[in-house]
Amino acid sequence: MKFGIIGTGEITEKFIKNARLNPGFEPAVLMSRSMQKGTEFAERCGIPKVYTSLEELAADDEIEAVYVASPNYAHMEQSIMMLNAGKHVFCEKAVASNSRELQAMLDAAEKNGKVFLEAMRIAFNPNLAALKAKIAELGQPRNALLSVCKYSSRYDAFKDGLNPNAFNPELSNGAVMDMGSYSAFMLVALFGEPERIMCTDVKLSNGFDGFGAFLAVYPEMAAEVLYSKVCVSRAGSEIMFDNASIRISNLPGIEGVEIIYRDGRKEQLYNAGLPEYMAETAEFLRCCEEPERARPYNEQSLALMRVLDEVRRQNGVVFPADAE
Repeated sequence: MKFGIIGTGEITEKFIKNARLNPGFEPAVLMSRSMQKGTEFAERCGIPKVYTSLEELAADDEIEAVYVASPNYAHMEQSIMMLNAGKHVFCEKAVASNSRELQAMLDAAEKNGKVFLEAMRIAFNPNLAALKAKIAELGQPRNALLSVCKYSSRYDAFKDGLNPNAFNPELSNGAVMDMGSYSAFMLVALFGEPERIMCTDVKLSNGFDGFGAFLAVYPEMAAEVLYSKVCVSRAGSEIMFDNASIRISNLPGIEGVEIIYRDGRKEQLYNAGLPEYMAETAEFLRCCEEPERARPYNEQSLALMRVLDEVRRQNGVVFPADAE
């Protein structure tokens, strides 16, 4: 399947490299506002053609699908344009600025008979199914700590007085939309939407939420969710039961998973070790062949976005896109 690629960031380069491990993936066109930057990126990634406008990409009938990896605020407009042009869309997380935008994107996909999918790589990691099966085996969880706290590679630039896109809330960016989307996704994927949440965060000088935490309440359990772009946590995540606990050293990758029983026994959860972005691209290609496969993923994306909306509401994180 011939793909158009929107975005020239680090994630895009990683995505192209590992998505190519799927024989059905062919990056045919790169869209960049800058011809020079786009050409350099395309040559580095082996993409034969560069466009400098969305209209050119939308008009290219050879392109069957588009991978959208632009800043969050642009996802809705770009995705809907490509869907209306008859192309499937695979859109990076955070998939939209809010749940209203996401619903509009899903409506456009249905209207045009095309597939829209969020490129939330955890959702397609085979270790997720193994983890859910182990949770079902161990019974009712009582508490969970889901933590994705990292020191952003752009944070030093921000502290030096620059305004990198990754720390610009005008672009619908924030720790909750970045690292928080991973930890909140795991919350929803493992336990469903909570009955209620209680939130707090720490904001930087420009109003950007650098760190946040919230408590998610369920009928028989509670979960603590942490996310950060300004500090590192090496404690990992943990899910606690009456007779065991599951420790996860790397939540986004669902790696280093260990079950420790109350009697001291330990068990390792198998790690498939697939390259990042390979599994998600394979499933997107399958969804393009069987569109009904996308429905549960889309429902999960909507549930996640509703949680992120509520976290931002309680913490007073407002994006320009929220006013439209």
